Amino acid sequence: MTFGIYYIELADETLNKVQQFLNENGCESIILDKNNPTDAEKCDFIISIGGDGTMLRAAKIASNYNKSVIGINCGHFGYLAELEVNEIELIKKIIDNDYSVEQRKMMKVTLEKSGLKFTALNDTVIQRSNNSSIAEIIVSSKEKPFLKVKADGIIIATPTGSTAYSMSAGGPIVDPSVDGIIVNSICAHSLFDRPVILNGNSEIKIQAKTRNDEDTIYLTVDGDKTVKLDNDDTVIISIDRENTADFIKIKDDSFYSILRSKMI
Repeated sequence: MTFGIYYIELADETLNKVQQFLNENGCESIILDKNNPTDAEKCDFIISIGGDGTMLRAAKIASNYNKSVIGINCGHFGYLAELEVNEIELIKKIIDNDYSVEQRKMMKVTLEKSGLKFTALNDTVIQRSNNSSIAEIIVSSKEKPFLKVKADGIIIATPTGSTAYSMSAGGPIVDPSVDGIIVNSICAHSLFDRPVILNGNSEIKIQAKTRNDEDTIYLTVDGDKTVKLDNDDTVIISIDRENTADFIKIKDDSFYSILRSKMI
C-alpha cells in the first residue's frame, strides 16, 4: 500500500513520524511535489500534514487523481483534519480497511470573459482592494438578479466552507452533507442584507464593479488562487457534479461533535 504525503515544511517532525509508522506497517510513502503532484497517481491514499489550507490543497490534488485524503493537523485550527499529531497510529485503520469515505461537494468557478476555470472546496471570494471604493455586486440565478448590494465583497461558500470565512462574516453553519451554495455579503451597506442558501442545482452569475475604473476587485479561490477582475467580467459558479473531495473518516466523531469541540 502506498501513501502520498502533502505537507508543510514546518511539519518535518510529524512527517518523519508518519513515514516511520508507514514503514513499520509495510507501506510505502511518496512525498508529493507541490508544483507538480503527478506522483499522486501512483498512490492509494493521500495524507495531508499541516493546517486547513494544506488540507484544502491536498484534497483537490486527491480529487484530481480519484484518491481519498486524510488530514493530520499541524496547524492552528485544523477543522478539516481527521487526526491530531498524537493519533498517527490510527492510520492503521486505513491499512486494515477499517474506514469510511465522506464525499465533500466542490464548486466550479469560471470567469466568463477569459474562460479561466477553478475548483473551490471551501469558498470563492470576490472583494475590493483595501483602497478601492465600495463594490456594487449583482448576483443572478437563471438570468434573474436576486441580490443587488453595495459591499466590500461577497463570499460564495460550500457547506464545507461554511465554517471558514463565511462564518466569520456572519454566515450560517451548514452540515457538509447538505446540497447547497451559501451566498454571503461582506460588510454590506444595508440594514437588511442576510446570507442566502441556494439549492445545489443553482448556477449563479456574479458581476462586481466599482465606481472608479482604477479601483481593483479580486477573485480568490480557497484563499489560494487570486486573479484581478475586470469591471465588465462575470463569475459563474455551480456545484461540480463530476468530482468530489473524498475525506477519509476513521473516528466516530460527527460533524456536530467536531463543531462543538473546535468551534465552541
